[in-house]
Amino acid sequence: MDITTRPATPEDVGFLARIMERSMLPAQGAGLFDDLAASIELDRLSFHEAILLAGANNWGQLSNFIVVECDGELAAATSAHRSNMPDVRPITATQLMLVSKYLNLPQDQSKRLLQTSIMKFGAFGDTPHFRDPAEYVVEYAAVMPAFAGMQLSRYLFGAHIKRALDLGCQTLGTRALVGNDSALNAWQRLGLRYHSTVSAEQAGVKSIGIQRLVLDLTDLPEGYVPGEPLQSRPADRP
Repeated sequence: MDITTRPATPEDVGFLARIMERSMLPAQGAGLFDDLAASIELDRLSFHEAILLAGANNWGQLSNFIVVECDGELAAATSAHRSNMPDVRPITATQLMLVSKYLNLPQDQSKRLLQTSIMKFGAFGDTPHFRDPAEYVVEYAAVMPAFAGMQLSRYLFGAHIKRALDLGCQTLGTRALVGNDSALNAWQRLGLRYHSTVSAEQAGVKSIGIQRLVLDLTDLPEGYVPGEPLQSRPADRP
């Protein structure tokens, strides 16, 4: 099978909206932006598409996504962001204005959207539990069901390692929801090490905490070429 990686394009938005959904639902049972979507009577996937097309997805702008294709079929994707952003919330107040403009929302809905976001993610941009220990943070990683078991995360992380190094970053991080052992094991097999756990109360996620993992980009396996798929290794438990 021919497996390739490439940057996402606007034509991928519908697929990326589903990727975002799949990255959240298995362990959490709900999407990160469900409350915001409901506040303006929009379904989850349509809201994901809107924030991508409006340039309002703080943890994963369209240009930050990497897509994996298997024999030309869309199979997996993930995005990333820098942790040194002034506002580290998943979506900022300025970005909410972009969403309102893109969707042509009336004033009352725009106000309700902002209020819901503040209740969900806080009123200030430098919220400690959103500040990641790694310089380059991989988000919204998922593989479509038809391609499960093919270890496509090796390709996604390989592509993001190259991007991170090109940006001068020395650490790459991601997160796994507490209870999502398959994701935790997958990341650890790629060499990411457990760093810390953010409690459910701190994370603002109902009954689920977040485990942070970090990969030291200055200590990659000997002979590894950035951009190439990572080789799996035994997983360590936190």
